Order: sequence, then structure tokens, then C-alpha cells
Amino acid sequence: MFCNTCGAQLEDGVAFCTQCGAPVENVEMPAYAPMDDHPTELFTEEPVAPAYEAAPAYEAPAYEETPAYEAPAYEAAPAYEAPAYEATPAYDAPTYDAAPEYVAPETAEAPAGEVSPKSRTTTLILSILLGYLGINRLYLGAKGGVPRLIMYIVALVCCCLSYFVVPLIIAIPLVVICMVGAIKDIIAAAKGTMLDGNGLPVSKW
Repeated sequence: MFCNTCGAQLEDGVAFCTQCGAPVENVEMPAYAPMDDHPTELFTEEPVAPAYEAAPAYEAPAYEETPAYEAPAYEAAPAYEAPAYEATPAYDAPTYDAAPEYVAPETAEAPAGEVSPKSRTTTLILSILLGYLGINRLYLGAKGGVPRLIMYIVALVCCCLSYFVVPLIIAIPLVVICMVGAIKDIIAAAKGTMLDGNGLPVSKW
């Protein structure tokens, strides 16, 4: 049993709806006949599909024909012509005047047989003892005495400043040069071939 107002299910025999409070009318539900009593003649015919009109055949649209491509006509490029250059004149090597022939300067030669008035003995002793200072050459008046003396003084000053590396490097070569010169003078003085300031050999003891 159901309420006619709200549709709530109610117990049989109630006068009012327990949900909405509306009066309930007793309505008798019609009795349905069993399925066997229903006519079956309505379902004997097979359903027939509706007839549709045939779809029109597809026709492709007609397009205008594309004109054939024609490549544009270009004018032919002019042939390359190399520019004409003037011929390079042949190279003429300059002519130089011949170099003048070298003439050795004339040196004053000592007259044959003349010897230096300087003592050979003194020269040898000075060469042995003070040759590294150039004193032997200063005695003879020969070249090289003053430069050797200056070199030895510079070397001596550098040795005093030997706590610096650079002065010591300078002093060692100067001392070696002075010693080598002294040895050469000793040998020349011993042979009597050492020359004085006038170019005369010191050969007289």
C-alpha cells in the first residue's frame, strides 16, 4: 500500500500517511492476467526494415586543368673576357760599380837587426809577477797594458761584491782574460819575441 501524495509505502489499513500526514485512500490495484492469457498474434509477424531512398552516386567535382609549367626564358650570360693587362717589363738587374781592391795599410816595420833597448829580464819578471795587471806592457810602452789593468780592477771590485750573483758572473771571465794574457806574455818574453811600443823585439837580456 502506498501514499497517494508522497508515494511512501504504508501498511495495509492505515488512514493517514506516516510520512506526509495526508489521508490515504484505499485503491485496489487491478489484477493482471497471467502471461499465458496475453494474445501472441501480435508478435508472429517479422519486423520489416523501413525503405530508405538510395543515396545519390558520388560525383567528383570537375577542376580546371592546371596549365603546364613553362620555365622563363633568360638571356644568355655574356662570355667572360679576361681583361687585357699590359705586359710586365723585363727586370733589369742594376749594375754596380766594381768594389775597389783592398789595400792593406802600411805598417812601420822595424829595421832589420834592431832590437828594443828594454831589458828582456825585467820584462820576463814583470810578466810573471804582474802580467795579469798589464804592468809588463806598461813598462814596454806596448798596447794592451791599460785595458788589462782596468779589467783586473773591475774584476777585483766585482769580487768584493761577490755576495751578489751578477758581479761574480762578470768577475770570473775578466780574471780569466787577464790570466791568459799574462801567460802569453810570459811565453813571448821567454822566447824574446815580445815587442815594445816601437815594434822592436825585446831580446836583449
